[in-house]
Amino acid sequence: MTYVEELKKLKTEAPSPLYWFAISCPYLERELIEALGNKLGGFNLAQTRFDLSDTPVQDFNILLGSGNLFSSGKLIIAEGAAKIKGDPGKDIIEAIKQANPANIILFKDYDIQKTTSLGKYLALKAVVIEETGLDDKILASWIKKRFKDQGYEVTDDAVGILLERSVGDMVSLAMQIEMLSNFVGDAKRVTQKEVIEIVPENPEIVIFQVLDALSARQPAKGIRFLHELIGSGEPPERVLVMVYNHFLRVLQAQSLGSKATEKQVAEALKCHPFVAKKALQSSKAFSQAELIGYLTNIQEADVAVKTGLAEPLFAIETALFQIVTKH
Repeated sequence: MTYVEELKKLKTEAPSPLYWFAISCPYLERELIEALGNKLGGFNLAQTRFDLSDTPVQDFNILLGSGNLFSSGKLIIAEGAAKIKGDPGKDIIEAIKQANPANIILFKDYDIQKTTSLGKYLALKAVVIEETGLDDKILASWIKKRFKDQGYEVTDDAVGILLERSVGDMVSLAMQIEMLSNFVGDAKRVTQKEVIEIVPENPEIVIFQVLDALSARQPAKGIRFLHELIGSGEPPERVLVMVYNHFLRVLQAQSLGSKATEKQVAEALKCHPFVAKKALQSSKAFSQAELIGYLTNIQEADVAVKTGLAEPLFAIETALFQIVTKH
């Protein structure tokens, strides 16, 4: 189940009694909690948080069995469940089974292991939110609505740059929207010019743009991206490390297989879902041999820089584009 699908469902249907928010995305987690809380008579009134890592399971059992003074049920947000294993997990399962049917229980730890008894139970019985379901079109609409709600207009090209520079992170987007709104003030209109001026370029995205240029056999374009990144203040030595890590990430994404989801890649690579999405896209543009070749070249470039045989920028360009120029 994706977050987008469940939120649409909640507009017309009653919520499920048990949820597991199994993705690392704090902004969407808050939105889902608010939507569920409002279904029970009000976000602040209905929610109760419980930390399973430092509170007896018996107390959790009592909480799940109780009701709400002002409504029939409440939203119980369970934290710390990722640390639960063995018998305590089985006790939590029994508590869930005996819960007040009017209550909604949401487990918010995305990293609960599915090999544990609790993880297995949640995977089977809960509505598991495993993907955001957000694409660029949905995020663009969200950005425009958020600006509009604050009384501001935003141009389409400004939205596009915001999406790139935020790496799809909604917490970051919300902060940038607030910052841009304050910056333009009475003008009430945000354009590409303000975004470029205020929102910093994201190095992660620039590196992926370099990879895109490589896959398209466009060395001049890739070199321009590298120069822009270093010109923005990133030390060449750091860029060399970033490029290596990105190629390694793409190779790891490729090794997970063609059917791997963004969530699986994000978990395996311990990265943001948006970065996982880009890594998946890049993994389809290169062969395994090409990726290994680039990694080898970058390692050799690093040695050349550290031993004084080459300047960092020249070493990066040679490592990345000597393969392209041979084709």
